[in-house]
Amino acid sequence: MNILVVWVWAFGFAILKHIGDNQAHTIYAYEKDEFSINFFKKFRKHPYFFNDIKLDEKVIFVSETKTILWAIDLVILAIPCQAIPQYITEMKDFLKPWVHILNLSKGINNKSFKTVGEEVADILGEFDYKYAVLSWGMLASELVYGAPLGWDIWINEIETGDILKELFHIKALEISLKIGEVKNIELYGALKNIFSLIMGYYEGKGYEGSAISYFFCKYFDEFARLVEFCGGNNFTHFDTITHFNTFSLWWDLLTSCYWNSRNRYFWKLLGMGKRVQEIQEIMKQEKKTAEWFETYKGIYPLIKDKEWFDITKQIGAILFE
Repeated sequence: MNILVVWVWAFGFAILKHIGDNQAHTIYAYEKDEFSINFFKKFRKHPYFFNDIKLDEKVIFVSETKTILWAIDLVILAIPCQAIPQYITEMKDFLKPWVHILNLSKGINNKSFKTVGEEVADILGEFDYKYAVLSWGMLASELVYGAPLGWDIWINEIETGDILKELFHIKALEISLKIGEVKNIELYGALKNIFSLIMGYYEGKGYEGSAISYFFCKYFDEFARLVEFCGGNNFTHFDTITHFNTFSLWWDLLTSCYWNSRNRYFWKLLGMGKRVQEIQEIMKQEKKTAEWFETYKGIYPLIKDKEWFDITKQIGAILFE
């Protein structure tokens, strides 16, 4: 199988390390930044992260993908969600029929509130492709260094799931295949970022332990309403409670809210009294991004005059007003 990983940032690099060490497929890695691609080609290491880790020689680094897409069986999207529509639009005429597309991005369009899956479907139309979503609650470093982990792979048909499960399988990684509608899963991944940054804000204000857990429980229902507001199913209803019992939501929320996630880091700095522009500059210097910002910025004007979103509105006012 020919595999293409699009964008080699922290998690893209982690995926390359994982499949490069454990599989014999042909693996391409696309990176548009000239400095980074030259660094990868020369040293096979990341210029900013995991300095002690070297990628397998089978990984082939490329600075464009149009000339190879005709032969690619699996495209792994590891780029920010806001950039995916442009990439798919530019590449749709070069894709191989029946190509598998695996989305790793955790975000939604901050204007239309469409998920990545919906936007890909709009762009590709009747083109025959297979779509899947990889959902988890982990840090890229944990995958790179082999911590025991678990993934949900959400698919529409079992053949794609079997291919992906075999591709990523190792003893330390538990993979659960989930067949069904992927929209809620993509909404979880995007909106849990707002959840984690709000918890980080309270932590930055000096709250600890039980108080943070109190705010977690207090905000959960509001989070469920945000999912429903953006077109998903409210998973507090009994008939969809199984969605909560997954790596996709429960584990992802805990990791983002209680561990050293980028979103929580941003809000912890905000709670300590730093201004938004100052925090963005700090994160830029540390080569970190917080994809939640565009999502929150898009949602806030739409919910600011509605009931049921008190905490989201309160913290949003600090950011945007």
